Amino acid sequence: SRFGKLININFSSNGAITYGSIEKYLLEESRVVAQDEGERNFNIFYQLCEHLKQSGDKDAKHLDPSCVTYLNMTGCLEAGWDEHAKFIETVAAMKQLGIKEVEK
Repeated sequence: SRFGKLININFSSNGAITYGSIEKYLLEESRVVAQDEGERNFNIFYQLCEHLKQSGDKDAKHLDPSCVTYLNMTGCLEAGWDEHAKFIETVAAMKQLGIKEVEK
């Protein structure tokens, strides 16, 4: 899993539990700047590049993953699926979750 949980439990002076909390966090923050051999960076980066390319964005030529250092560190660029289709699915999922357009 790429996510972790930190469980905090506070005790009183006599050993009784007084408070507890669970925090979720991303374990692989370092994955943005370094990947293990044969791994890609986060999929959303490749999806976004492909979406911009297919939308005709004038700056898309600068966003080819093979030319972006953080996306090409291991040479693993292909995931075996249609990046643009996955981007559309991601945006649709955000909409279903109620994420506002300005937050996307």
